[in-house]
Parts: sequence; C-alpha cells; structure tokens
Amino acid sequence: QRKAESHSRSDESENAGDGDAKTFREDFQGTRVFVQGLPSHTTWQDLKDHFKIAGEVVFASVSVDSQTGISKGCGVVQYETTDMARIATKIM
Repeated sequence: QRKAESHSRSDESENAGDGDAKTFREDFQGTRVFVQGLPSHTTWQDLKDHFKIAGEVVFASVSVDSQTGISKGCGVVQYETTDMARIATKIM
C-alpha cells in the first residue's frame, strides 16, 4: 500500500488549504510529496501516472540503490502547486 506524505511547512500553517496556492517555483518543498511502500517494479512513469489524479505532476522519481539498481520502495512526486500536493496527501 502506498503512503503519501507532504514535506511542506505550509501544512502546519493555520492557513493551509485557504486557496493561497503557490507554484513549485515559489514553494519547492511545499509541492513535493514523499511516497513510500512502492512495489519494487514501480517506475517513475508509473508513479507519475498514478498520482496525476490529484493534479499536474511536474516531476516524479523512484529511489534506487546506486550499487544494486534495486528500488528502495520510495519516491517523490512534485506537483505544479501546493494545493495539488495537499490534495494528493488527502486522497492517496
């Protein structure tokens, strides 16, 4: 089972979700979602395709062990806006 967690300081803000969305150029960390529990065969394209239900994915990456080439079972998805990242953490 996949688990999505946002790495955003704005999630801790009292104003989170008030429609004051920022783009990934304005709030890089706030648009990134950490994903864990990925099957070993998951590619970055699989991750991007799966998470686009929450909004426009501008970047997706699966962490791979540099020596073995085996997936670490986690990755990152970056959205166009902070609101899209928040939606992903709620629905995924």
